[in-house]
Amino acid sequence: MSFKYVISYDPVNVYALNGKLKRSIAKKGYELIFKLRERLEYITSNSGLPYPPVTIIPEARLLLHEGGVTAVVYANINYRFSGGYIHPIVEMYLPFLLHAPAELQTLVLAHEFLHYMYLALRYVSSDYLMNPLIYTGDLTGRSFLEDLYTVNPERIFSNQRFVNRINRIHEYLDKSKIGNDIQRKWIDRGYPSKSIFADDFRIKISMNMWTKMYFPEEVLRKARVLLGEKQRSL
Repeated sequence: MSFKYVISYDPVNVYALNGKLKRSIAKKGYELIFKLRERLEYITSNSGLPYPPVTIIPEARLLLHEGGVTAVVYANINYRFSGGYIHPIVEMYLPFLLHAPAELQTLVLAHEFLHYMYLALRYVSSDYLMNPLIYTGDLTGRSFLEDLYTVNPERIFSNQRFVNRINRIHEYLDKSKIGNDIQRKWIDRGYPSKSIFADDFRIKISMNMWTKMYFPEEVLRKARVLLGEKQRSL
């Protein structure tokens, strides 16, 4: 099954054009976008579902938790308004695109897709999701309650080996030391970075916004199947 992929690199171009980011870094990231398409194609081939739009964010994000715990965010779910609808999207951070191994990027993107399907499931069940936890990007050294907001990967992906890797994503992230790499190769060099308190890294969705959420028909159809399976198991 073939799907179109919407990848926006505009935020990076804006930073480069305004001197906030080296042109050479923006160019390198742009060249990697074509590899990113291959990772999205792999995910869609294993799910039979379209991937949400992806936006590349030209900075590192550090999430500040209680107790002084700091975590690097690699990707997360966000929302964009377009055509009168609210479209869930995946934001992926440029340092992760530049420095993470290909397989790790695929796993993180697949993990974000599970968050996306969780939203779709809540939407079709008319289960209003108030103040959802969206700091979903896999966090260095810990998973911060985020696994509560995903769908079982076995219900989404056909390749069992891929499912097994997704289930071990935090182990792979810790072993890769990608958070340390981003700290050393990006943050310590003074490239664009932003620290955000965990409570501020949430998006509040009103009931009116929730009713205007948009999902492709294939995603809604799958969510209805998942909902039926869930209800039969009760």
